[in-house]
Amino acid sequence: MSRIIDVDPRGGDLLIRFPYDPELIPVVKSLPGRRWNPRDKIWLVSVAAIQETVAVLVPLGFSLTPAARSLHGGDEETEVETAPRVTDSPPGRLFREEGAETYTVSALNQAVRGALGLAFPHLLWVRGEILEWSRNAHKKHVYFKLAEKEDDQSRPRAAVTVVVFERTRTLVARRISQASAPFEIEDGIEVRLLVKVDLFPPSGQYQLVVEDIDPLHTLGHMARERARLLEELARLGLLDKNLSLPLPVLPLRVALVTSDGSDAFNDFKNEIEKSGFRFRVELHDAHMQGRQLPSTLGRALRRIAARQERYDVVVIMRGGGSRADLAWFDDRDLALLVARLPLKVVCGIGHHRDVSVLDIITTSVKTPTAAAELLVSRVRDASDRLSEHMSSVLLLAGKAIAAETFSLGARARRLGLASRGVFSSRGRELTSMAKRLSRGTRRLLRRGQEEVPRVAQSIASTARGRLREGAIEVDSAAGRLSPERILLRIERERRTVDRLVRSTTTQSARRLAHARSLLEGSGKRVAARDPKGVLRRGFAILRDEAGRILRSARSTTSGSTVRAELDEGTIVARVTSTETGKPAREEEGS
Repeated sequence: MSRIIDVDPRGGDLLIRFPYDPELIPVVKSLPGRRWNPRDKIWLVSVAAIQETVAVLVPLGFSLTPAARSLHGGDEETEVETAPRVTDSPPGRLFREEGAETYTVSALNQAVRGALGLAFPHLLWVRGEILEWSRNAHKKHVYFKLAEKEDDQSRPRAAVTVVVFERTRTLVARRISQASAPFEIEDGIEVRLLVKVDLFPPSGQYQLVVEDIDPLHTLGHMARERARLLEELARLGLLDKNLSLPLPVLPLRVALVTSDGSDAFNDFKNEIEKSGFRFRVELHDAHMQGRQLPSTLGRALRRIAARQERYDVVVIMRGGGSRADLAWFDDRDLALLVARLPLKVVCGIGHHRDVSVLDIITTSVKTPTAAAELLVSRVRDASDRLSEHMSSVLLLAGKAIAAETFSLGARARRLGLASRGVFSSRGRELTSMAKRLSRGTRRLLRRGQEEVPRVAQSIASTARGRLREGAIEVDSAAGRLSPERILLRIERERRTVDRLVRSTTTQSARRLAHARSLLEGSGKRVAARDPKGVLRRGFAILRDEAGRILRSARSTTSGSTVRAELDEGTIVARVTSTETGKPAREEEGS
C-alpha cells in the first residue's frame, strides 16, 4: 500500500492511507481534527484542513488522488515536483533533500492562521451543544467546547474549541438578558454563535472566537424538544397518568427528592414541623441542577418505586436555579419514569413564568413551602372532618346511653309497680278468703246451735238407741265444724300465699339486680371515656401556645411555652429541651 491522500465520497473528510510506520503516526496525530477509524483502519481529517495536511504529508511521500487534487486546487505532478524527494532508505527512516524550505513552528502556525483567514474571511454562524463551560465560567476569558451530537448518542460526533473573550462576554450576557425568557449559558444547552475561525499561534490550536449569540435559537430548541416529548407522552397515554392520581386523604408518609441540606429541604421541613401533624419524611438525595440531575433523580425515583408501599406521596423540589436549569427536567427517560410512577407526585421545581415537562405531567406548585402547605392542608382537612365525625359519634353515643338508662329506669319502675300490684292483689285475696271462712264458720256454728235443741227433742221422742246414734252424728258434725279444722285450713292457705310472695320477691330482686348491672356497666363505659378519669390517674394533657394538643416532642421547640392540664389545676412551663426518641412504656397505674 502506498501513501495516499484521498477524499471520502460521502464528503467532509480526507482519507489518509499508508502502511504501518511508527514514525508517521505522531506526524498524522499532529494534524488538526484527525480521527482514527478502527473498522476501516484509516485516518480521517476534515477537508477544511487540506492545506495543512498537504503541506505536512506530501513532503513525506504522500500522493493526492484526483479528487484530493481537485479539492486542493493543484495537480499531482506539481505537488510531487515541489516536494522534496525521499531517497531510498531503510524502512521506518525518512530523509529530506538538502535545501528544502524548513518552517519554524511559530512561522508554520502563522502561515496556517493566514490560510484560515483566507479560507474564512467573514464571520459565520455555527450551532452545537456546549461542553466544559462550567469548569471555566469563573475565568475572564472562557474556553469551552462546541459539540455536534447525534440524537441517540451521548458521545460527540465532532467538537471544536471555542473562546469567549471578556469584551464579548458582556455583549452575550446582555443579549440573553433581553430575551423573552432569559437563561444562563451552561453545559448541555444548544446555542447558535456568530464566530470567527482562528488559530492560536503559541499552541497551534484551531479555535472559534465568539462575537455574538442568537438567544432565540436556544429557546426555540428547548421548546421544540419539550413539545416533541409531550407529544410522545400523549401518544403513549402517559401525559395525564400521574396527574390523574388522587392526592391521598392523609399524605403523612412523604418520599422527598431534593438536595440534602439545601434551602429547599430546610423550607419544606420547617413548614411540615410547624404544622404539628405527625409526618414521616424520608429524604432521597439527588442533584437538582446540571448534567447529573437526570441520572441522580432517576436513581432516587427507582428506589422509591421499589419500596412504594412505604410512602403515600412523592415530592420533587429544588430551591432555585436558572431558566436553563429547567431543561434538565425535560429529560425523556426522567419524564417516562415519573409518568409511570404508581405514587402521586408533587413537583415544586418551577419558576413563576416557566414550566418544565415534569411540571406539566404532575401536580405542580412553585416553591418547596407551597408543596409542604399542600400536604399540610390536605391532612388538616381530614383531621377536621374526623373531629366532626367523632363529635357526632360521641353525641349519638351519649344519647344512646341516656336512652338506655331511661329505659332501664322505666323498666325498674314498671317492675316495682308490678310487684306491688301482685303483693296487693294477693293480700286482698287472702283477706277476702279469711273473711269468707270466718263468716261461714259463724253461720255453721249458729246453725248447729239452732239444730241441737231440735235434735234433743227428736231424741227424746225416739228410742235411746236412736239417741246414741244421734249423739254420735252430732259429735261427728261438731268435729267437722270445729275451729281447729278451720284454723288448719287457714294455715295451709297462708303458707300458699307466703310461697307465692317469696317467689314473686325473688323474681323481682333478680330482675332489679340485672337492671342495676346494665345501668352500672353503662355508667362505667361513660366514665371510661371521660378525660377527667385519665387526669385523676396522674396524667396530664399538654397544649402549645395556640391551645393545640401536643402529641410529639417534634411539635414544640426549646424556649416555647406549654400548658399542662392536671386533675386539679393547670401548669404553665417553658421547654428547655426536647427528645424525639420513642418514650418508655408506662406501667399500668403509674
